[in-house]
Amino acid sequence: MTTAVVAAAWLLGIAAAAWGLPAAPGSAGAALGAFLWRRRTDLPTAALACACAGVALLAAARWQAVTRPPGPDDVAHLIDAGPVRLRGVVRGDAEERERSQRLRVAVREVLTTPGPRPLTGTLLVRTALGRRYQDGDVVELTGHVSAPPALSGFDYRAYLARQGIYAQMDYPRLRVVGRERAPWPQRWLRTARRAAAEALDRALPHPEAALARGLVLGDRAGIPSEVYEAFARSGTAHLIAISGFNISLTAGLAIGALSWLLGRRGAALVALVTITGYAAFVGLSPSVARALVMGALVIVSSLTGRPGAPLVSLAVAAALLTAHHPPVLRDPGFQLSFAATAGILLLAPPWQALGERVLARAPAAGALLPVWRAAAVTLAAEAATLPVTVSTFGRMSLVGLPANLLAAPLFPPALLGSALTAVAGVLIPPLGAGVGVMTWLPLHLLIGTARLAGGLPWATIAAGRASLLLVALGLVPVLLTLRWRDRLVGAGSSVAPRPRLRPVAVVALGIAMITLGVLVARAMARAGGDGWLHVAFVEAGGTPVALVTGPQGERVLVDTGPSGAPLARAVDPLLPAHGRRVAVVVLSRGGVTATGGLAEAVRRYRPEAVLAPAGVGPSDAHGVPLVRVDRSMVLALSGGARLELEPVAGGEGQLAVVVVRGGRRIAVTPHAAGDVGPARGSGPGTTTIALTAAPALRYEPRRQGPIEVRTDGHALVVRLRRGGAVPEGLQ
Repeated sequence: MTTAVVAAAWLLGIAAAAWGLPAAPGSAGAALGAFLWRRRTDLPTAALACACAGVALLAAARWQAVTRPPGPDDVAHLIDAGPVRLRGVVRGDAEERERSQRLRVAVREVLTTPGPRPLTGTLLVRTALGRRYQDGDVVELTGHVSAPPALSGFDYRAYLARQGIYAQMDYPRLRVVGRERAPWPQRWLRTARRAAAEALDRALPHPEAALARGLVLGDRAGIPSEVYEAFARSGTAHLIAISGFNISLTAGLAIGALSWLLGRRGAALVALVTITGYAAFVGLSPSVARALVMGALVIVSSLTGRPGAPLVSLAVAAALLTAHHPPVLRDPGFQLSFAATAGILLLAPPWQALGERVLARAPAAGALLPVWRAAAVTLAAEAATLPVTVSTFGRMSLVGLPANLLAAPLFPPALLGSALTAVAGVLIPPLGAGVGVMTWLPLHLLIGTARLAGGLPWATIAAGRASLLLVALGLVPVLLTLRWRDRLVGAGSSVAPRPRLRPVAVVALGIAMITLGVLVARAMARAGGDGWLHVAFVEAGGTPVALVTGPQGERVLVDTGPSGAPLARAVDPLLPAHGRRVAVVVLSRGGVTATGGLAEAVRRYRPEAVLAPAGVGPSDAHGVPLVRVDRSMVLALSGGARLELEPVAGGEGQLAVVVVRGGRRIAVTPHAAGDVGPARGSGPGTTTIALTAAPALRYEPRRQGPIEVRTDGHALVVRLRRGGAVPEGLQ
């Protein structure tokens, strides 16, 4: 426990400096804490107290050294200095949003008339979709450097400052001038991460693929904002952050699989290497670094014959992380991660034991005990993180307990299935598709649980007197539990050991599930249509995109938007989960707003051909046969339906696209005439679609979701796929 006391002294010194207290109170508190812990006044206790005081002083000095304002050579000193030209290196792949992408650029120099001048610091850059920037790209930027905006309800500047970012540049002139060659381990990890992400994208639809990337790779940038908000409102957001469960599962699988071959010690060594590699693979975020340090300490303790106390490991992990990067102490993710872990370690065992004692004689004890164990863990984490949640986010979830109870059994198969899908998809893509079929269900149910719980109007309450009262009431059982913790744990009833599946049975069950998944995937890919002709209008990156589905299920995608990520978010929900194929991609015009997502469309939907107007070169088709449409063309669909393509007179490089069945015509592009379709005013960059059946009506797909028009050749039906009232004049 001496190690834990020294680690606590370090944390006390860091905390005192972080909240603006002088170093002396922190060191005095650390020394007093040592005396109170030892409850003696002998020489060893005095030596420990002096050591703790010194450690607290060192921690305060470390904080002051790291959190100094930016120096004179930092890019932050160019804020509001007018237009500047900078050169730097992109760090990390671009984060694609709905209508823009964000880059983190490590600035190297400012380019001036006399010559380049060295510069330091990190610049947050927001630029248009289209060009995909990657880690290691050397770029030149011309624009205005500004301070990050001040947002109401969230200290965005402080959030970026903790990451060493004090300046940003919006929509600069940006060009790639070279490539920085990274060390081979970094290049290998980068390639492996991209391969795993692409495997998940191939095997799973959106948003399940985005959630799988978040669970396995720690990449949460692709998760739609409405899905992330649902997890936050339902109190289940911690599930989509890589944490101790991922590390524990990785170590447990390594030890369990190799103990029979290498022995317990050999398997533990392999597990140590495995979790270190996995942490490097996903990136050392605070939660990952904390879980890695704790896991490594537990494994090393078992190797040396000294079982590691979890609380000691937690304290050491916190001390090491704050020593490496002191500002992490004020990061909400760091606080939530450590508070939840401490709550589970301190509160879950006595609450589980108390429940076992109460339920031991219940008629359905065998079924109730696992539910209570999961509930106790959830309650412990919720109680420990409640003060941080209310103080940081200004709200608290009222549905966290039931939502976590519903999500808890879905999380392990979702996580393990996502990992297996990524590995199988990289090695054998058809096998990855089969595993993805089985993984889709827990991922889909996990998202559905978050949406169901988070969608309730009373799911959260804003911070105020009511929430502060609830926090105070919630601390009462916590304090009582800590007071009588040992007595409660000792009073738990003994429960019969859980039955274990034999390894052969587990392997056989896994093979059977994967085989079933492959068969289901093939069956779903061959599924036909419903006899109607459908046209769905969506928005991808701020531009209109349409998906035409024939009576027998054949599909044509019209335009691809400015980038791949918005296209996947918009079109994937319109397709069967495991039949994401389109026969043809039609580009109604050239330019990045219509063709920027073509590479992703070719990779994701595997079309047989691309039809495009003049001005779209063969290189833009990304290996798929390109057919130029320079005169009227008709593409036959099933059920007597057809797709008509007509070059726009006077509009060079543009096509008018119409689908026809019977006496009904549905215009797909603004330049076509039909019974219903986009108005001529809808074009690149617009956020609304006007329908010709009611010229005054403007429809907002970003807010209202996709709108679908369908016909059997006689009737014409318009509906909103998200539900809600169909606008008057279109019913």
